[in-house]
Amino acid sequence: MTVQMQENVVRTNPPGEEKSTPLVQKMWSIGGGKGGTGKSFVTLSLGIRMARMGKKVVIIDADLGGANMHTLLGIRSPDLTLNDFLEKRAATLNQVCIGTPIDNLNLISGGDDILNLANPKYSQKERIIRNLKKLEADYIFLDLGAGTSFNILDFFIYTPGKIIVVSPFPTSVQNAYGFIKSALYRHLSRLFARNNEILRLIKRLIDPGSEERINSTVELIAAVDKLDTASAALMQKEVEAFQIKLIVNMAKSDENKKVGDIIKIVADKYLGVDVEVLKAIPFDALVEKSILLTKPLLFSDTGSEVSASLYEIASDILKA
Repeated sequence: MTVQMQENVVRTNPPGEEKSTPLVQKMWSIGGGKGGTGKSFVTLSLGIRMARMGKKVVIIDADLGGANMHTLLGIRSPDLTLNDFLEKRAATLNQVCIGTPIDNLNLISGGDDILNLANPKYSQKERIIRNLKKLEADYIFLDLGAGTSFNILDFFIYTPGKIIVVSPFPTSVQNAYGFIKSALYRHLSRLFARNNEILRLIKRLIDPGSEERINSTVELIAAVDKLDTASAALMQKEVEAFQIKLIVNMAKSDENKKVGDIIKIVADKYLGVDVEVLKAIPFDALVEKSILLTKPLLFSDTGSEVSASLYEIASDILKA
């Protein structure tokens, strides 16, 4: 039986928008499940490092409803926020970019309208996505919130660059893998949104209580292939293209650094997702102190192990 293949709803060119040049690998989402892994610290540090390399960088505080990036930058109360864009007081995202103490680094703050920002309407989310590629920047970093809500997953899926930050604790490792699995499930579900037969198969991959559990994407694609070969080929292509970079943060030992390899092995075995483990960031008590002082470590630090690790990660991103 032939089934109809669907276009990914989280698309480069939303409905009604003329086809444009595909997004280049300059846009990155930083996610990873629950909070406490240091996503905001990593996002800000990479932004500072890239800015100091001469790149024009915009950080978007996409932790909708829990924005704190401006605080980390020592900015008490942003004059403009993402909410000004959502409420159409600003026509473009460029208009709500504010300067920071770092040359070449601008910020789009999430603001403090928690109710409105945490639950944006579908049309508002699509408007943000349409405007992302119009931002005047060499690199864009989206600092995503905690959890696996559809809003968070959709932003993660949309950006060509995908980074997961994980801390070396069992719960963080489980959450990071769960985030990858949920993001892939969301992507495939949107891709085949109008095909109920394939959607039922995808649900069997994500639902642990399913009586006829599908345990891996290999099994899923094989099941889809029985319905339609073209759809199976499309799914295989999308899974292979779903590439993720992973950073282990706050590593205190070589053993801590190996948690990235564990996630890589499991993601490849069960999801078929290629996870590239980047340089681990070592634990440093000065990082926590700098956060409490709202003075990012990289404002002044250039010689620590943390700084060296972030420089290596930024260099890898530049090569992507």
